[in-house]
Amino acid sequence: MKRFLVKIFLFLLPVAALAVFLEYSQRSMPNELRYKAQFMRRHADELELVVLGPSYTHRLNLNYIGCKAFNLSYMNQPAERNYQLWSHYRHRLPRLKYVVYSLSYWFHQNTVDGLEAWREPFYNIHYSLPVSGLNLSARFIVANPKIVTKMDWGALLRRHTADERPSCDSLGSTPANGRDRDWATKSAEFMARRHADIDPRNALHNRRMLEKVIAECEEDGVKVLLVTPPTWHTYYELLPPEVIAMTEELGREMAATHGNVTYINLKGDERFTEEDFTDCTHLNYDHGGRKMATILRDYIIGGHAPEENEARNAIN
Repeated sequence: MKRFLVKIFLFLLPVAALAVFLEYSQRSMPNELRYKAQFMRRHADELELVVLGPSYTHRLNLNYIGCKAFNLSYMNQPAERNYQLWSHYRHRLPRLKYVVYSLSYWFHQNTVDGLEAWREPFYNIHYSLPVSGLNLSARFIVANPKIVTKMDWGALLRRHTADERPSCDSLGSTPANGRDRDWATKSAEFMARRHADIDPRNALHNRRMLEKVIAECEEDGVKVLLVTPPTWHTYYELLPPEVIAMTEELGREMAATHGNVTYINLKGDERFTEEDFTDCTHLNYDHGGRKMATILRDYIIGGHAPEENEARNAIN
């Protein structure tokens, strides 16, 4: 029996060593969430504006926002994760005046156990978000099988150092500009179909998460710019009218019931043209991201809604 246990130990030892090596290497690998967490530890007390949401505000060019700002949005980042990040940093933001919050047409369905569930350990590791002690897949990278298949082995082999910054700019936004030749049509039907599939339970949960952010911002004297970001017409023309109405009614309701909320609806805004998009649902960084930032800046600096949107009743 003793010999058998020794053999098991000798067999498991290299497996455990490999697991420890992979866990350490992936934790120390430069990535966007790690960079953002490090930035917030160093500069949260200087910020006047933070951005929350999924990829629709991920390419917002904050160099043109007009105040000290940082982008905490990320690919497919749902309402619950936005609230967790807000709650985590809320009392470390003494100078905060504005929160920009993305209210996209996918807001209602996007959940933490959805497309990007495999990223959960990275949020917990880098941001130190609370997690159940029994949930090993949320604590350890190697305990999540989906991550192993998505690891950046090339970066590991190139021995990237922890001091390198990942593919976001210094203010946390992604400087993406390229696009496919058929950018306006390639994914429009697919994305519209995905975003039309709404589970009422998810929609209610995400609404409650948004309301918690807004209510706590109101307590702290922080204004919320609730933004339905611009998308290309080939996408929103395929969305069911009820999804569009549901989203925009939520924005207007939040603005009507909370004095710290301004709803900015950029759907169909004529200021955004073809050169502003990388695909049918995302702005690019140099043109669209810069333009959207200047629109928000006009409100922040002027303290009133941009004239174009007032005429369309897009801002309340």
